[in-house]
Amino acid sequence: MKIISDNPYYPVSIDDYSKLFDFAITDNGIIYLERLNKKLSSGIKLGDDESLYYCMLALASASSQNDIESIHKIHEFMFSISDKVDPFKPRIKSTLIQMGCIKENPHHNPKLYKSHLLWKNENLKEMENYSQDFTANDVS
Repeated sequence: MKIISDNPYYPVSIDDYSKLFDFAITDNGIIYLERLNKKLSSGIKLGDDESLYYCMLALASASSQNDIESIHKIHEFMFSISDKVDPFKPRIKSTLIQMGCIKENPHHNPKLYKSHLLWKNENLKEMENYSQDFTANDVS
């Protein structure tokens, strides 16, 4: 979908990306993200926790910079590990906070991400219905 390729969190304005998440990356987080990027670039496989740290830090960094290309890359990475790593593993966020890599985002607006999820879910339903209608018409 063209809308998603131009704005991965549509209908949220790209200028509001820094308000999407309840956490923000810190200077320590940027340093740790660079280390994780170097590991990935050199072909070293990240462990489960490191993969989740990478996702959170990269997402916080890219969204704070309104970097669409990086957000797409992070989404691809998250999809690639989704069958191997539990994305809802407890304590990942609290560990990053303890490490000083992320902090509370004072600009967070929970309604923004919710608006994206509502839009996405509605469109997924429409695509599923279209697919089912198309398949039903193809059979007859």
